[in-house]
Parts: sequence; C-alpha cells; structure tokens
Amino acid sequence: MPLAQSSAERQPLLLPDDGTQNPSPSSDDTSSRRVDDHEDTQHDVMSVPRDHFQVLAVMFCFFLSGVHVTAIGTFLPTLENFYNINDSTAALMFSAGVAGYITTCLLMPKVVSLTGWRGISLIAPMLYLASDVLLSTGPPYPVVLASYFVGGLGYGLSDSGFCSWASKRPYANVVQGLMHGSFAVGSIVGPLASYAVLEHGFEWVAFYRIMAILICGELIVLGLAFWKENPCAFRMTQQRQQQLKVAGMTQARLVLVCSIFYFSYIAVEAIYTDWVITYMQRVRYVKLATASLSSSIFWIGMALGRTLLGLVTEYFGVKVSVTAYIILSICLQVAFRLVQSVPGSLALLGTIGFFLGPMFPSGLLLLSSTLPLQQALGAISAASAVGQVGGGLAPLLLGLMADTLGMKHLPDVVVGLTLLLLVFWLIFARCA
Repeated sequence: MPLAQSSAERQPLLLPDDGTQNPSPSSDDTSSRRVDDHEDTQHDVMSVPRDHFQVLAVMFCFFLSGVHVTAIGTFLPTLENFYNINDSTAALMFSAGVAGYITTCLLMPKVVSLTGWRGISLIAPMLYLASDVLLSTGPPYPVVLASYFVGGLGYGLSDSGFCSWASKRPYANVVQGLMHGSFAVGSIVGPLASYAVLEHGFEWVAFYRIMAILICGELIVLGLAFWKENPCAFRMTQQRQQQLKVAGMTQARLVLVCSIFYFSYIAVEAIYTDWVITYMQRVRYVKLATASLSSSIFWIGMALGRTLLGLVTEYFGVKVSVTAYIILSICLQVAFRLVQSVPGSLALLGTIGFFLGPMFPSGLLLLSSTLPLQQALGAISAASAVGQVGGGLAPLLLGLMADTLGMKHLPDVVVGLTLLLLVFWLIFARCA
C-alpha cells in the first residue's frame, strides 16, 4: 500500500499543469517522507532478531519456573524426614510460595514503571537465585519457608511481568503459547529431575545447587535480551498506547470477571496436578508408577496445547477459540468420569490438558487488549493473584471433601468448576 500511494502522489508531476490537478507535494516533503519510511523499515528489520531473542529468553525463564514449581512435590517426603515435620507443617511451603507470588503481583506495576522491563529481567532471577542458594545449604525449616517465599516473589514477578509484556507483542497468541508451553515442559521436567537427583543417591539440596547454576544463566540471558528496555523505553511505549481508554467501572468489571475466570481455571489445573495421582490409585486401583504417569501426561497435553493451539487461536480469534476449547474440555471430562480403562483414562487426561492449555495466556491477551499498558499491568497482576488463590484453595477443599465423601467425586468437582469457567468466560468475552 505505501508503494501504491507514493506512485499516485508522483503521477501529477508527469502531467501538464492545466490548473485542474491537485498541487503536488514538495520535494522536501517527499524526501522527508521517504527518509522516515526508510528509517521505520530499517528499525523494524533490525528489531526482529532482538524480538526473537527476547522471546527465547522468556521461554527459558518460564521453563525454569516450571521446574521450580513442580519439583517440590517430589521432595515432600524427603523434607518431612529431613526436618522431622508432619504433612500440615510441610504444606506451609506451598502457602509461602503463593504468598510470595501474590505479593509481587501487587507490586509488579510499580516495579515496571520504575525500572522498565529490564528491571523485571534482572530482579526476578536474582530472587530465584537467592532462594536456591539458601535452600542449597539445607537451612533450618523457618529459613526454608522464607526461601520459598522469596522464590514465590521471583515467580510472581516474572510470570505476571512477562505475561504483560507478551500481551502487547505482535502475534501475542503465539508468543504467549510458546511461553506457557515452556512452563508446561518445565513442569514435566521438574518432578523427573528431582526424582533423578534422589535416585542417584544425592541429597535434595543438590537439586537447588544445580538450579542456582541454571538461574545464573537465566540472569545473563534475560539481562542481555532486555538491557535496552529501560524506564524511558517503557514510558515511550506507554504513551503510544494511551489512546486505549476504558471507563473505570468497565475496567473494574473486566478485572473482576477475569479474576473469577482465573480462579476457576487454576483451581482445575491444581486439582489435576495435585490429586489426580491419588485418584488413580484409590478409585482406578492402579499402581503408583502408572498413577504417576497421569499427572505427567496431563502436563504433556498442556505443553502441546499451549504451543500448538496458539496458531489456531490467532486465526479464529480468542473469544470463539477459547469457548470451543472449554466445551471440548467438559465433554472430555465427562468421558473421563465414565471410562474406567487405564489406557483410556490416561489418553483422556492428556487430551483434557491439551484443550485446557491455552486458557491462561488467552485470558491475559483478551484482558490486555482492552486496556492501555499501565492499566493492563495492574489488571493482569490482580487477576493472576486471584488465580493463585484458587490454585491454593481448590486442592485443600478437595482434600477435605475426600475425607468426607471420598475421592471418587474428583471428576464431578472438576466438571462443575469447568462449567463455572465457561460461564465466566462468556461473561468476560461479552464485557471485553
């Protein structure tokens, strides 16, 4: 289109000046416009490799976050023996991590405003590094809780921060899918890596020494990728997006509905992650080795869904695509409730994970697309924080229900939560 427009503008110069033609642009204006176009094109071309490097760096960050978050489940029995604590005391580690996550979600908009994306890329891995170094020393249990809190700070800052960053990128669906797909891959690797450490005769602290080395690499990679993304660059981006204005009540309604949507989604994800192994053992009567596959297969499906369905979502649009994904998930969950064979159950779990995978990044994208950058930072942080509350409460409530009614009702709870997820997605899509 710019070439055709330039041709049309130059055409009157070739015609006789009979007074009926529009005055042609001056040579100074034309050459100035050509210089501007050349500079814009050159800037776009030169920024492509840096954009790709940034996406790869964030994918590496999310991968290590997934490893951190899921490895603790493997270490629980070992930590209980090491510190001579019971289940309820050990569960405080999960609460400490969630508290750290929520804290930085609330602070993230201010951190980005003061330090730019460069600050997120440096502060988040530094917090994770401090947590890993403390844990690698085998400290007293109160220090362990403090370490998981600090790790939660790093996880919350990188998760909500880079999700906000990605939501404003070109092909945001694809970028978000790659990021969260990397987290899902890390969630598969985390239990396997931690189990391998114990299986080869090492203490649990060895795992965190290895992770500290990897986090040093993450710090370097993220720092290089986002070094130019300083506060001045952030303010320039913010000024360019000020034309997106929404009323205060509309913004509050969007954040509220999106928060409930995330509360329901992360609750479903947490139940499958934390309780499906126990369900397969108690209700389907399978051995632990086979039951352990159920969580891994679910996360494999999540990884594939987040990676592959981003292109589908980009083509058909977020609202239509996610509605279809949720409906398909409900149908598969009902089938999981009815099918009793172990191979069929495992296949259904993987397929459920595949269609649930795009939920988190797609919700962030829809929320951020209706808000300017500064408001989107706070909205994404608030919604993510509420979602983490759902991820913490749902497994606890399911455990209490299992003590009273039995574990056999897990599929019923999940179907109910996913129906709630569908309702609030439809409301969210309508409001946006």
